[in-house]
Amino acid sequence: MKDIKTALITGSNRGLGFELLKSLSSEGYNIIACTRSKNSDFTKEIEQISKTNNNKIYNIIFDLSDLDETQNQLSKFLNNYEQSIDVLINNAGVLKNSLMLMTPIKEVENIFRVNVFSLIFITQLVVKKMLKYKKGVILNISSISAKENNLGRSIYSSSKNAVESLTKSMSKEFARYNIRVNCISPGLIDSEMLRNNTTEENLQKTMNRISSKRLGTFKDIYKLVSFLCSDNSSYINGQIISVDGGIYAD
Repeated sequence: MKDIKTALITGSNRGLGFELLKSLSSEGYNIIACTRSKNSDFTKEIEQISKTNNNKIYNIIFDLSDLDETQNQLSKFLNNYEQSIDVLINNAGVLKNSLMLMTPIKEVENIFRVNVFSLIFITQLVVKKMLKYKKGVILNISSISAKENNLGRSIYSSSKNAVESLTKSMSKEFARYNIRVNCISPGLIDSEMLRNNTTEENLQKTMNRISSKRLGTFKDIYKLVSFLCSDNSSYINGQIISVDGGIYAD
């Protein structure tokens, strides 16, 4: 009988995180779905997904900006979870459009707390679990903003640069334990976050620079995620992989 793998996904109640939850569940993974708050609609959805795929989906609730709460809730679950954590996907993040000089330091701290500090913290907790089984895959979700550095995204872009730098360092540190770490850097993905944080003018300007001449989809990212989680990518480690349709410089 084939062992059932487990994937832990942060920010899994909407957008890319929810697509990854559904898709990996359909592949047979048990899912640990980390969300900031309890939502009855989400609970019903994951119950149906779990029933359809005949596997388990656990919902752990904590606010990534509160590291104490994150530690308490996640540690409690991991200590009682007897199976391995095969895949960690650090997907959750916050985006803020604001000129650097107009961004309160508390807002800067919050962006880094969610996008960077919580990623480090959760990785530390989960890797301790992976060490027991001497295997694992970690995928960090970055953004095209890490290299585009658009006006008004200095704080967000720098936080995503930190994610990519962490990926490189962690991949070297964890490789000896058979734990691979890679990073996916999405471009313009058709999503609520894109529509809410990009003006139509900027969207069109960037669209003109995309070789594929279309927005990306969550499925475009999932296909890469599925590959990187599999043994078919066993020699891929420490990479920042763009999924951007072939965007080119101005």
